[in-house]
Amino acid sequence: MRKSTGFTLIELLVVIAIIAILAAILFPVFAQARERARAASCLSNMKQFGLAIQMYKQDYDECVSGPFIYNGAWGDCNVLVWFPDLHMPYVKNRQLKICPSGREYTTFAAPSTMDVPGTCGWGDPGNGQYYFSYKWNSIWAWPCTDPNPNWSWSKYGFKHYLSDGAVEDPAGTILLVDGSWPETWADCDADPIWNRQDVWWGPPTLTYRHFDGFNSVHGDGHAKYHRKASTRWGDWTVQAGD
Repeated sequence: MRKSTGFTLIELLVVIAIIAILAAILFPVFAQARERARAASCLSNMKQFGLAIQMYKQDYDECVSGPFIYNGAWGDCNVLVWFPDLHMPYVKNRQLKICPSGREYTTFAAPSTMDVPGTCGWGDPGNGQYYFSYKWNSIWAWPCTDPNPNWSWSKYGFKHYLSDGAVEDPAGTILLVDGSWPETWADCDADPIWNRQDVWWGPPTLTYRHFDGFNSVHGDGHAKYHRKASTRWGDWTVQAGD
């Protein structure tokens, strides 16, 4: 009767090498598939916000809300509401505020939010910290008429609020994007010299979370993926085709 033997060391090493090779091939594929699922979930979030924005406009004379509603001096509480809360009655799901791939959250609530009325603070979890993963193209909210205004909270030459009729190509104009600040500001949109997007409150203007690109919502409510550096100036301003 022949005695059975176990695997030799060489055979075990060969098996381990094969497993390592398969893991090296498959793990990146699994990670990429997981990220594609997250990107699709993010795009779905933004699509739902796009629909909510359209419903909001129908209720408010075809005007866009802007990134927030603010009326008062800095430090006054109960006067500021961010756009996710403005549209929450239409989406009814607070998880939509967070991109599944996003770690670059907006982490402040100053002066306050609807979630935590009467609280002020900058990114303090015990003092009304507020999270959302998307940012607003503020050209939809406050295009100004004076390229050199005297800045204040209540007056920056703003014309509240922008309607669809003031935008030449709503379907081609980006409204909401992946990002970690609440808004992307433009200095002015009346003068052609001043109609370019500048950053207010510092970088980043965009967050390339998904395969070196970002998701967006356009003025007509549709959601779309953009590769890095694939947009034109006209995609960000009220003038079409810049």
